[in-house]
Amino acid sequence: MSDLVRDAALVAVVFSVLAPATAVALLTDTGAAGNNGVSGGVLDLKLSEVGPPTQDGTADERTADDVVDTWEDRSHATDGSEIVENELALNNSASSIAADRVNVTVAFAENDTDLGSGGNANATARTVEVTRFVYDGTDLVGSSLTDMNGNGIVDVADTTNGSNAENLSSLSGVGASGIVSVNASLSGRADLLSGVGSADGIDVEVRIRVHARGYADRDVSRNNTIRYQ
Repeated sequence: MSDLVRDAALVAVVFSVLAPATAVALLTDTGAAGNNGVSGGVLDLKLSEVGPPTQDGTADERTADDVVDTWEDRSHATDGSEIVENELALNNSASSIAADRVNVTVAFAENDTDLGSGGNANATARTVEVTRFVYDGTDLVGSSLTDMNGNGIVDVADTTNGSNAENLSSLSGVGASGIVSVNASLSGRADLLSGVGSADGIDVEVRIRVHARGYADRDVSRNNTIRYQ
């Protein structure tokens, strides 16, 4: 689906809603929304789940703008003994130009069962440790991603705050027809925080935007539910 929007407008859209949107940016010299010419090239990133399949996740999805259940476990252990891991490939093969920058934005929302403690999405996110976040072969945990809230781990809540969010917003780009990957591992540590336990959970959304020549294309991995058993 074509979507000729400038970066500034995209930022407003991405941070104002949680629902995903898909786009193919057809770049023109004028940038006019009504012009479908492609003199400047095509920017059309696709996502593919490489695996391994996660517990409760769907079959690996390929070359899509919107993928679901990439990191999924609805009966997760509370003591850090389980790891949810998957690799998400950022495939730029449908593009005729390189993306000069990749922006990864992490968001989360509460997803408890009826027995969960309501209103504790942020607390639950602080107990879901990001044990690995490898972008294009480099693990960012401990360098670009650090413990922002002082609980001794890098957790999902940390990835949304301060310098961590800034670092994820300016990752290296993807060449025309190139592929880079995000390989992330999550592990629940409900034992670290009182008030979080069985039936508490969060949905994690990972939004990907690639930028080139003042335009951007956006894709998303959503419905990534981590819930304690």
